Amino acid sequence: MTGTLQLTSVSISGIVAATFLGQFISAMWFGPLFNKQWTKYCGWELDQIKKYMKEDNRHTKSVWGSLIETTIAQVIFAILLHNLQITSQTGAMVVGAIVWFGFMATIGINEVLWHGMKIQ
Repeated sequence: MTGTLQLTSVSISGIVAATFLGQFISAMWFGPLFNKQWTKYCGWELDQIKKYMKEDNRHTKSVWGSLIETTIAQVIFAILLHNLQITSQTGAMVVGAIVWFGFMATIGINEVLWHGMKIQ
């Protein structure tokens, strides 16, 4: 078990950097870049969003939950890269794309097939 789950300080700093970069990209994506399209897609109105942001610190809980979720995903990805002995950025991007397609894209397709979500 020592070799399988051992993370170096470089991996830990990479996990921290990737977590915060992911949070930043998410904040930009759902904020200034695509806020209008995203809220329209979800069927939310501006007053619903404002209410959500004010209700019992729901927004704060969501941000912290997202930070924890992103950190867990980065740790799992670091373990995967370590076990596959991927050391290059290109290799990491290829593995990331394959993992994303294999899990996230297929989940998204299920949302379309079973829940009637739009492909956007």
